[in-house]
Amino acid sequence: MVVFLWASHNFDEMYLSVKPMNILIVDDHAMLRQGCTGLLQTAFPDAHIEEADSAESAYAGFDSGRFQLVVVDANLPGMSGLELTARLLRKQPDLPILFFSMYEETSMVQQALDAGALGYVSKRCEPTVLLNAARSVAAGRRYIEHELSMQLVFRRPGSNASQAQSHALPDMTRREFEVFVLLAKGESVNQIADTLSLSSKTISNYATLLKNKLGVRSSGELVHLAIQYGVIQPGVMSRPEA
Repeated sequence: MVVFLWASHNFDEMYLSVKPMNILIVDDHAMLRQGCTGLLQTAFPDAHIEEADSAESAYAGFDSGRFQLVVVDANLPGMSGLELTARLLRKQPDLPILFFSMYEETSMVQQALDAGALGYVSKRCEPTVLLNAARSVAAGRRYIEHELSMQLVFRRPGSNASQAQSHALPDMTRREFEVFVLLAKGESVNQIADTLSLSSKTISNYATLLKNKLGVRSSGELVHLAIQYGVIQPGVMSRPEA
């Protein structure tokens, strides 16, 4: 038997529509996970979708080759979406990861891409944008929400920041940015060390380096800078130290 196929540039979507998919959604808000699951089910009706409420639980249940798409929030309790991305990609380098986050600052978008994510969309985006992003990322293609991609191209320094500060956030390494976010959220050196599996001395060194790089002298100034750049939201509370 001979089968003829019409020529198409969407062979990757055709492949995805046939191949059974496993999708993992990582977000600490149950209603958002459920809504995201329902929406993605319309794009991938035959997909098996799993949910995790933390980066730790997602990583603990992850097996290389098990998932064809991971949708992750940047701001998670404990281990962040950035750290989770780096760890998952060490297990499965070709894993398609899409960030679905409330953060719209270029610093966060750039850090997600630097960590290895293929896509980034905000939680304010239209449902069709999330669906298009999921399809593209699952097919191995880069997808950044249009408004966010324009911000990356035409990055503007903050109006109230010094020239050094306006360039410090994008120039951070992933690890520096991780420590910066956790410090800004009020976590202690010991808590951060536990989350990132590093020594307390190493975290203390990062804290000193960050304050020098950002031109701040106190933890309060560091928090203010993080809020100014939209890295954390006002009122974010750290978890209590055991």
